Amino acid sequence: MSWFFAAAVLLPVWVWSPTLLDDARLDGALLSLLTLFAFLKFRPASIPGTKAFLLFLCLGLAPLFFTPLELPTLAIWGGLVDRAPLLSAFVLLGLGVQQSNALNRAWPWIFGGIFAAAGYGLLQLFGLDPLHWRPMEASAPTAPLPGTNHAAEVLAPTLLAAIAFGWPRSPRIRAAVLSPVAFFLGSLHVLAPWISIPIGALFLRPWKNSKVIFPLLLVLASMAIGNFWAKPKAEVQPQEETAPSHDSFEIRWLTDLSVAQHAFTHPLGIGLGQYEKSHPHWQNPDILRVASHNYSDPATPRAKDPHNEVLLVWVESGWLGLAFLCLCLFQLLRRPERSTWPLVPLVALGFHACVRSPFSDNATALALGALWLATSEKQQATTTPKTRNDWFSSLLPSAFALLAAVAAIPQLIGEVSLSRAIAEGEVSQTKLTAEEKHLRRSLRWRPWHAVSWDLEASRLSRTGGKPNEVRTALRQAIQQDPADLFALTSLLKLEMLSGSPLLAHDILLQAESFAAQHPSIREARTLWLEEMGANQNHEATLILMENQAKARAHFLMGHAFLALAAARRDDYQSCKEELIQTGFYAGENRPLFERMARKPEPDELSVRELLLRTLADSEPYLGPGPEKD
Repeated sequence: MSWFFAAAVLLPVWVWSPTLLDDARLDGALLSLLTLFAFLKFRPASIPGTKAFLLFLCLGLAPLFFTPLELPTLAIWGGLVDRAPLLSAFVLLGLGVQQSNALNRAWPWIFGGIFAAAGYGLLQLFGLDPLHWRPMEASAPTAPLPGTNHAAEVLAPTLLAAIAFGWPRSPRIRAAVLSPVAFFLGSLHVLAPWISIPIGALFLRPWKNSKVIFPLLLVLASMAIGNFWAKPKAEVQPQEETAPSHDSFEIRWLTDLSVAQHAFTHPLGIGLGQYEKSHPHWQNPDILRVASHNYSDPATPRAKDPHNEVLLVWVESGWLGLAFLCLCLFQLLRRPERSTWPLVPLVALGFHACVRSPFSDNATALALGALWLATSEKQQATTTPKTRNDWFSSLLPSAFALLAAVAAIPQLIGEVSLSRAIAEGEVSQTKLTAEEKHLRRSLRWRPWHAVSWDLEASRLSRTGGKPNEVRTALRQAIQQDPADLFALTSLLKLEMLSGSPLLAHDILLQAESFAAQHPSIREARTLWLEEMGANQNHEATLILMENQAKARAHFLMGHAFLALAAARRDDYQSCKEELIQTGFYAGENRPLFERMARKPEPDELSVRELLLRTLADSEPYLGPGPEKD
């Protein structure tokens, strides 16, 4: 059984490919399937907190049954698939409680496998990558760990766990193992370990145990050397002009405030797995701008979580769901046979859960947390049901394991197929055209994945696909993720070129409701104004001889649209010419337009306010105003 506990932690780490689009989703699927295989052989008995966990799960699922009709069932199932590793982690916890002796024997192997991953990261830090795992030269040297934050929330608690467990037993070997791992952790320039390690170290009681003082000082010193030796990426690579630097505190504050406000107004929660698709509807619009490394890119990804596990559980499962999950953890922590040393890494991991989401976005950290919580003293833990009613609690892990495994299959096949589609695709001028066969397989198994539909639309447009086929793929992406800016802007342009300008305007309004100041959305509004202005003038020319009054109204709107579009582009000369033409058809408002045209540089805000004042019911067509300083 020891091999299983080691595999539950290490398999998600070492099954790695540089073409994986989302390593966390693949890792979660692997953990779920591996847990099911072990569960079929070693059936865990009832453990404390099982009923509380079931109530948390039911409360998290309840909002999904009252979801608005416009959110498809596939999207709901996709959210559940993303949260399925939580079920497998609870089953893993039960197996660890039951097989306590095997779990204690597995810890040296777990420590060794994680530290070996850090060792490979060190090779990359020094310019070596024998397995060619680093996706790009500019990527962080963390493979096979997905990223710097993922690596930090695994390595920092594991360093403390190794010290508390006393591994390796020889002090000299321990120093030789911990030093390079801590050096690598410091080189990642992640702030959280500098807080989580000292907090966790307090529970080692170094003032009473002299054996842990030297390893702790060694770890902190090695981290400091690594931090000063390796330059941050921001100092090595210049930032783009479109990527202003924003303080991490500002991003977290805006995110936490938005999530807390939504949780207060939705006490029953939004449903498990719904944060990624739901939060663009209610988040602070500044979050996308300040959190983006390249705000001008319409494919800028949104956060899958609020970088706070407590807030994530709160907003998805509501007040009661969070309360029952806390009750479950409390009951597990107060088990009389629970070992004391895992409390040290659990405290450190708990801090990381308050600044990121290691349990919903890092299967390795999730498995470690479950096993640390399950670790018992050397003697076999007692898991015999105490009452007749405990048969119900003993059956629940079976349901959890089966549900997690069923959810893992499409996730696993979908992610692997997508990885192969990317690996076998063609890259030209830094643009990827995914391979068709594997991309289609990914869509068959995971049709709720909006990014796969984005790649399918991109592939069709670059390989001569019919406009209707491209349109269908983009609509599927928007159906699964209504805030997909790439799909919205692409479909908008397609409708403007070969579809209906009025339909394009509806899509534009939807995009502006999520990110009105996004450069790609503002450019889309400007293009729409230019297109509609030209159409209005053309329509006026056709009916001029038949109905001059109607033609005059068309000319008025056409030149007004073109004047605003020119102001948005800072084309002042064209803006003045269009303002004069607008005034010619504006009747009694003509002096206002001529006065605006006499300005040296008529700005967008002034032109927009003039049109709102003089043209009735024009606001929906003018779009949001510019962002004020």
